[in-house]
Order: sequence, then structure tokens, then C-alpha cells
Amino acid sequence: MGYDTVGNRIAESNSPTPSGVQRTGAQSTDTGRREFLYASNSNWLLAATQSSDDPSVSARPLRDAWFYHRTGVPLAQLQRQASAAASNRRTVYNSDKRPVAVYDNDRLVARYHYNTLGERIAKTVFFAQASLMPIAFTREPADGATTYSLYRDQRLAAETDGLGHITAHYIYLYGKPVAKI
Repeated sequence: MGYDTVGNRIAESNSPTPSGVQRTGAQSTDTGRREFLYASNSNWLLAATQSSDDPSVSARPLRDAWFYHRTGVPLAQLQRQASAAASNRRTVYNSDKRPVAVYDNDRLVARYHYNTLGERIAKTVFFAQASLMPIAFTREPADGATTYSLYRDQRLAAETDGLGHITAHYIYLYGKPVAKI
């Protein structure tokens, strides 16, 4: 990894996995070098490029690009997936600069709701439309799954599913989160 003078990551290399070593988790299987481009004198990430370990390939194709409002709020992210199909990810923000919706190629992916204190109280993730949609007899909306966040003293205390069943509890010690149960 390489960093610039203000601490922004400007490069990373993914080397092939040595024999006898197994990759685990969500690590990338891509090999090569990624470079990150920032706006001058800021931490606004503008683009990421990907190069290959193959010496016959000299091009550094654009992998990701970001666009910002003049106030610094990110407006859109363009991505090129591993399948080489371009993707346009756009985030919509409210007047308090909090994300309220995420679109992927003009398809609504997620929607967020906040209370008057600015705490996120609900997140709905929308599924890709399939040609055949399974029918479920629940109170959960057919087009997405909603998670609700519950707070105590401005700290996330629990999360529930769309039916109100608690799915996670958060434990704090001296004001710092230490566990998710």
C-alpha cells in the first residue's frame, strides 16, 4: 500500500496467493495494482484504476469514479464490475447531508429514514426484480426488506426486522460499543 502526504491511500497491490496458502473471507481474487486519484489538497476520492500483472497489458482501465457536490457531499459513483459491465451507483442526500436513497443503474437499491435527532431509524433494501417473484404471506413489503434501528440515549441499542422481531442487541462499556448480540 502507498499513501500520500495527507494520509490518503494512493496505491495497493494484490499479489497472487502463494501455493499452500488459502484466501478466506471477502478478499479480492484480482491480481495487479490499484491506484487511487484524489482532488488536490483534499481527501475527495475521484477515481480508481486497475492494472494487471500481465506484462503484455499496459492499459490502466478506470475501475471507479466519484462525483461530488461543491459542499463535499458525494453525488454519484460509477463502477465497473468484474463482468466488465458498467454500473452507475447514485446516492441521494437530504438537506442534512445524510443519505436517503441509493440507486444502481436507476433501480432503487436502498432507502433510509431518520428521526429529528439525525439517527437512522429505518433502512429498506430492495431486491432485484426477477421474472418470477415468490409469494410470501407476511407483513413485510414484497419489494424490499426493512430493518428498524432502536436507540437509547443516542446510542444504537437494537435492530428489528420488518415484523418487529429483535435481530440484534448492542452492548456498551463506558460509552463505547463492545458487542453485538
